[in-house]
Amino acid sequence: MARPDPDDVRHLQGQSLARCLRLRQPADRARMATGQRLLALVARAVSGDPSARVVRRCSTCGSTQHGAPRIAAPHDRFGISLSHSHELVVVAASDQARVGVDVERVRHHEPRAAALFCAPGELAADLRSARPDLALTTRWVRKEAVLKAAGWGLASPPVDVRISDVGDRPGVRSWSCAAPAGIRPEQVGCADLPSAFVGEDYVGAVAVIGAQRVVVEVILQPDPWESRLGAGPRLRSAGS
Repeated sequence: MARPDPDDVRHLQGQSLARCLRLRQPADRARMATGQRLLALVARAVSGDPSARVVRRCSTCGSTQHGAPRIAAPHDRFGISLSHSHELVVVAASDQARVGVDVERVRHHEPRAAALFCAPGELAADLRSARPDLALTTRWVRKEAVLKAAGWGLASPPVDVRISDVGDRPGVRSWSCAAPAGIRPEQVGCADLPSAFVGEDYVGAVAVIGAQRVVVEVILQPDPWESRLGAGPRLRSAGS
């Protein structure tokens, strides 16, 4: 996790630098620059290779100009994912190739807008909760983390993925869209990012997809890369 820093632009080059400089707002440029630098640092750390590179490829059109980030071969067995919101940039990496992370600042959602990503039963449950803003934002980040891990991103409607309610253990209940490569809900492990990590004003979630049943457990402990990356939780996934 990192805070956006406009000075991170000086670490970029090539396509990453060109994309960053096309952004008009300084805050947007800072978030993108810090995100790209954090991706590079994490990729090198998890692979143990100081020359590891992060590339992009769109799963829809095949373009390398946009799309989800991935660590280039020969380290492509590792998964990596990026999210940012306002003053927070988060990167998740996993020794499973499919990982997704999402973070958002807690905000109000109009019911009509929330219906675009909530199934009717989900929306009703969130609106009945003590804090609908927190419940709806939590549901959103859980769904987006799962969609990123599955490789769909927002190309697939979030309303098609049924996710557990806030207060329940994060997990996929079902989906009505065509699952890629026959993925079953139990193959998706999901965990909320603790407020001790993202802060009280934000919520976040991470999802990992494995070959069998996956459970993700969050363990807060000192990070061995803290001097370079900032403190963060270690996430352990166990398959059975």
